[in-house]
Amino acid sequence: MEFIVKESQHGWTLLAFLKEECKESLSANKVKKAIEAKSCKINGRVEFFSSYQVMKGDRVEFNPIETSKPSKITILFQDDHFAVIDKPPGLVCQNELIVAAIGPIARNWRLVHRLDKDTSGLLLLAKSEKAEEAGKVLFADRGIEKMYLAIVDGRVKDKEGVIDNYLGKKGGYEGQTLYGEVLQKDKGLRAITHFQTLSLGKGASLLLCDIKTGRTHQIRVHFSEKGHPLLGDHQYGRKFSCPFEPSRHLLHAWKLVFTHPFTKKKIELKAQVPLDFQKAIEELFSASLKLE
Repeated sequence: MEFIVKESQHGWTLLAFLKEECKESLSANKVKKAIEAKSCKINGRVEFFSSYQVMKGDRVEFNPIETSKPSKITILFQDDHFAVIDKPPGLVCQNELIVAAIGPIARNWRLVHRLDKDTSGLLLLAKSEKAEEAGKVLFADRGIEKMYLAIVDGRVKDKEGVIDNYLGKKGGYEGQTLYGEVLQKDKGLRAITHFQTLSLGKGASLLLCDIKTGRTHQIRVHFSEKGHPLLGDHQYGRKFSCPFEPSRHLLHAWKLVFTHPFTKKKIELKAQVPLDFQKAIEELFSASLKLE
């Protein structure tokens, strides 16, 4: 569907505008969810804030996609102490939401760490307070190897590299906190990202990121400030050279490796690349994805 903002609608929020234009076919709740799912463009640019104010003459493209309920979450590992799930994109990392999505088996589980809503992949949960504390110590002491796959805008020149700086709060946008590099370490936390460029494609690069720290939005901020925002990340990248437009930012928590704090066994897990990520790889890169 395509609409042009009339003079009488100038200054309306995007939600109010689309509620009016789609009142015969969609509820306000469905309109809001579709906007947040990046189903709307204004003058060719994706807009996912329902509070955005439209202007007279704006061209609004709106193509809401009916989404089914997410399939049952896969538990890739569990014992008496921990469980590791494969989190689908779009699921908010709040303890009660994750537990509800997993089902009754997880009613007493609790998150050890978090992933952004649109990030897919491996998520560690504890089954007791003792396990939760042990898991958090593992993360704090950098005892967990965390590797992510990321598709970023543009062609990254470096075959490999390290980004090592301090990240802190730099402001906000539409109620969301924005992070960025800060020069004074007392105003931020050290963030270290090792990366390899796996493939260069059609205006995009496929990266393997090994994060030594777990700062909020770390990979997203590091590559945005490097001039290569994650495809689909409209919070840190408002302009993209790559024409491919995913419905979410393309970041996948692919691999976890750690020594179990209780059994002392080495645990190594990988999460299958989700379909939307795989489709992006097929569209943008000629080489098939082969990871060890």
